Amino acid sequence: MKKLILFAFYFVGISSFIHSQETLKNRTNAKLGFKTYFLQPNFQHFSFNYSKDNNSVFNTHQNISSFAVYGMNVGFEKFFTKNMYFSINAARTFGNTSVSELNLGVGFQKTIQNKVSFFSGLDFSIQRIQHQIGSFFANNAIKIDNRTFNNENIEVSLGNQMLGMTPKIGLNVQLNECFALYGQINYFIPITNNGYVRFSNGKFFDSKVAHINLDANATDINFENNATKLTQTPFTRNIFSFELGIKIRGKR
Repeated sequence: MKKLILFAFYFVGISSFIHSQETLKNRTNAKLGFKTYFLQPNFQHFSFNYSKDNNSVFNTHQNISSFAVYGMNVGFEKFFTKNMYFSINAARTFGNTSVSELNLGVGFQKTIQNKVSFFSGLDFSIQRIQHQIGSFFANNAIKIDNRTFNNENIEVSLGNQMLGMTPKIGLNVQLNECFALYGQINYFIPITNNGYVRFSNGKFFDSKVAHINLDANATDINFENNATKLTQTPFTRNIFSFELGIKIRGKR
């Protein structure tokens, strides 16, 4: 009889736990926020020259320092246990220096006080940074990476596409049953990096874009810092970002 009673309590307890887990893991949060990237350059100045048929087409010498860029972030969180969730996020900034990013990861969330919860996580990230360094006008037809530009302005940008990991920590403050305010700090750690030069006519319609990789084979590109040839763009490390926004809880 005692064993039967103990089994009944055990069964009720396990059933309640499973029900609570099933309820909690059906939670889905949508995120919408503002994102700020703090960019620190690897070097303070550079010289850049692009030549075609041994003739200089575009040349510039620039100093560069740390600065911030601003944009939007959207994402979703899907809980699979009471405290663990999968997440997907996308962010984009605009301007002369633009950052675009896609993150897939897992996170842990724990309530630390009434209406306040702490969360942390780790994302696999794809990040692209493009820094415009100037423009030139193509009076005559010029072919770049199998793209022909003719009688149009060409914008020149230094770009890099990176794969890496992004640890993150933050706080949620529950406003009501549906909305929560969140703040989050991220630090991007690059694993692979591909530097390139981007040429674009900047048009929405009839857009033309060409890329030349920054490597030893880029004979038309002379990109230097203190007479040292560069194969990477200025922003490839120490990339912090901060998010502030709203989380919207979906139906359970």
